[in-house]
Amino acid sequence: MCRIVKAIGFNSLWRKWIFECIFTLHVSVLINGLATTEFPTKGGLHQGNQLSLFLFIVAVEVLNLLLSKAEDLDFFQGISLFANGKPSPSGCGGVLRNFEGSLLGLFYGPLGYHDSNYAELMAILHALRLFSASQSIGAQLLVESNSKEALSWVSDVRQRPWKLWQIFNEIDYLSQTIGNVSYISVLREGNSFADSLGKLGLDRCSIFTALCSAFAAFLLLLCSANKVML
Repeated sequence: MCRIVKAIGFNSLWRKWIFECIFTLHVSVLINGLATTEFPTKGGLHQGNQLSLFLFIVAVEVLNLLLSKAEDLDFFQGISLFANGKPSPSGCGGVLRNFEGSLLGLFYGPLGYHDSNYAELMAILHALRLFSASQSIGAQLLVESNSKEALSWVSDVRQRPWKLWQIFNEIDYLSQTIGNVSYISVLREGNSFADSLGKLGLDRCSIFTALCSAFAAFLLLLCSANKVML
């Protein structure tokens, strides 16, 4: 159990507090109204202990990771309860513009074998990274996505798939660092250029990211339109 919570990412002080409660617990018994000498427990947590639910969640998470690993190794065929269609080779792409519509930067590249909601979530993450690198901290950032599912994950922690916790941690950190971030849902047709970049990303071996001057922006648009690899 100690190794499990460490692998999940809980810090050492938190782990120490929890396991002090579990492994150093002493109890006494009332006999005819008098308490006996305290003695250590040997059988773990008693029924109804508030830590029991936490330990159950940790155990279920390990089971989930084992099943996911088995699926990756093709030991059996699983299903995704939050997928929008079947997982397939996917890419992501996006553009950074100012409120006058001028192109300030772009990104596109491959993501591997995932569903469209995951691709949209990664597009949100790369958009936040690009904006953070643009040294525009403090300015307003409006992020558009055509996945209502991905937007619900970002806005409501209760909706988030646990297996993607590292991605959400970085999204939360970047959002707090930027300070003024809003998310809106748009149709795919509403940002056809970003959609085209996502499709171009399938042909790359890694994510390409660039911040643009006016001339560089023109060249990047020209290269992307003609599918020239950067």
